[in-house]
Amino acid sequence: MDRSLAELRGPAQAPATYLAWASWWHLVDLKLGEAVESGTSVDVHVLDPSRFWERMLAAVSHDASRAMLTRDRTIEPAVTASHGELADAARVARSRVTWARRADDPRLRPDASVTRLMQALITALDTSSESRLGFAR
Repeated sequence: MDRSLAELRGPAQAPATYLAWASWWHLVDLKLGEAVESGTSVDVHVLDPSRFWERMLAAVSHDASRAMLTRDRTIEPAVTASHGELADAARVARSRVTWARRADDPRLRPDASVTRLMQALITALDTSSESRLGFAR
């Protein structure tokens, strides 16, 4: 693998947990779009489409579908990205979590398993991007 790229592998979780996370992510996208259309001021970092997250959602869909066929109990979706993309993806994720917490819509507050998964993904992104930059924890 190119040294300028890193693979981020999500933690082993049940496919249903990743699919619940993907549903939450898509709901946040929908609500962000509605907020922008209504003229609500939204932090630009929250709106960043982040190609990393598009690839992670595709990996989740692929791996969860395969797990249903093979009856695997867990999946670990993986995405290869530059260290800069990983840092950007962590920033976008943090911004979205903050925005969702502040939104006046209880549907934007994910259940505990989705919250834990999102935090684990952010931690993995931070570790991957910081280790490349010499800031390993």
